[in-house]
Amino acid sequence: MASADELKALGNKAIAEKNFDEAVAKFTEAIALQPENHILYSNRSAAYASKKDWQKALDDANKTTEIKPDWPKGWGRKGTAYYGLGDLLAANDAYEEGLKVDPNNAGLKKDLAAVQKAMKAEAGGDAGDPGLGLGNMFNDPQLLQKLAANPKTSSFLSDPSFMAKLQQMKENPKASPDLFSDPRMLQVLGVLMGVDMQMGMPDEMPGASKDTEMPDAPAPQSKPAAPKKAPTPEPEPEPEELDEEALEKKKAKEAADKEKALGTENYKKRNFDQAIEHYTKAWELHKDITYLNNLGAAYFEKGDYEKAIEACTKAVEEGRAIYVDFKMIAKSYARIGTAYEKQGNLDLAIENYKKSLTEHRTPDVNAKLRAAERTKTEQSRLAYIDPAKAEEAREEGNKKFKES
Repeated sequence: MASADELKALGNKAIAEKNFDEAVAKFTEAIALQPENHILYSNRSAAYASKKDWQKALDDANKTTEIKPDWPKGWGRKGTAYYGLGDLLAANDAYEEGLKVDPNNAGLKKDLAAVQKAMKAEAGGDAGDPGLGLGNMFNDPQLLQKLAANPKTSSFLSDPSFMAKLQQMKENPKASPDLFSDPRMLQVLGVLMGVDMQMGMPDEMPGASKDTEMPDAPAPQSKPAAPKKAPTPEPEPEPEELDEEALEKKKAKEAADKEKALGTENYKKRNFDQAIEHYTKAWELHKDITYLNNLGAAYFEKGDYEKAIEACTKAVEEGRAIYVDFKMIAKSYARIGTAYEKQGNLDLAIENYKKSLTEHRTPDVNAKLRAAERTKTEQSRLAYIDPAKAEEAREEGNKKFKES
């Protein structure tokens, strides 16, 4: 059975391939496994937004902010959904809530400005005629020239059904709210307002702020393209939460590596208690079994062989669970073997050296195994020199002889 992370990855892949139904299905399966994972609801909201299913996009955005109200992207998703539903005031409120959480979020600021501009345009003209603002915009004498000059809208002009909707909007904007269910009309509105509205791509519409590591969408050209130029499709970015998680993991890894460096510094100074403290902290911050192996080494040098065995055994268990490089597992087994040898338990030392070599053969561990085996053989030989041991061995030999 696939894990929630695996299902999420499949959902992200489906979004990148614009297979939005498949994305919704995968995120839904993942949510069944992790019902309190806010990122899964956020990603499914993005998939629903891509399908223009704004109500479901809003439902998931609401769940996202309910689970994690201090996450600005959740409020961005909420604003996006409200925007798609045509509720500009609610979209405005959602973006403002997001900015309360992160006042410097450039994406939310941009989206809020776009919504406020749309609200202003909607309320323009005669206060007694709420549709007059749109009417003025769609009756702009330069309307067709502007649409023809924009590569994202120029192709619309060759569609008679679109031209009919445009004419209807010019004549009676108040009676035509359903026209905006056509995403092309929203794109036209964006051109008239000077706002980029890639409504088919949730990461590029209001509410879809990008992470710092994600490349920005191509900026609009300063010069208009030649009329009638076919629109150039823009790359579909993956859901930003993928990078959000990667960024969080990167930060955790950096913090853990700093603790590891402090641990190694103290280890070299033979301050083993301090080294143990830092290696333990590194493991708590980021699950890399290197830190456990280092912890085992610190315990070993301190002379606490039992703790060294415990740390390295945990490294093996954790490493198996996350499929780490077999060389790392081999290193853990080798250290366990060395600790057992220090305790005088040659049988377990030999057993763990062999396990290490099964994972990855290295000359030093092979040499340790041979040395341990020689020591055990010598100890067995010397045991027979002891009179009591010799008598015990003689009696055992006689018994076997009689049985034969």
